[in-house]
Amino acid sequence: TRLTMGNYNDTVCSGDYFRVHFNPRRFVDANKYDWSGQDGVIRKDNSDGNKPGVIVKRDDETGYLIINKPPNIPVHARVDNLLENVASSVGRMLWLERRDDLLSNSTDDLTSSSSSDG
Repeated sequence: TRLTMGNYNDTVCSGDYFRVHFNPRRFVDANKYDWSGQDGVIRKDNSDGNKPGVIVKRDDETGYLIINKPPNIPVHARVDNLLENVASSVGRMLWLERRDDLLSNSTDDLTSSSSSDG
């Protein structure tokens, strides 16, 4: 189990095992890419700066995503680095898209219900 701030009040018992990584392997190159952008395209409107995209082909209806995997970034999480990898980066991108869709739909619902009240 990974500890988070939600575990702040948990009690440590005798015999509990902790693994601490004082020098975890870092893959900071994962932050140099726009994981929602098209491969080879650098979006100028990207709020994070000018990052190249990685998506080669995407079909949400069929349910697949093909990326041009950047070098020096592992595909999956490692025991000492959960976030800087392809799977986590793509997962965050998909989660952010879903969150934005949900937020825009709830805003649309609020707008339409308030305009019908008038």
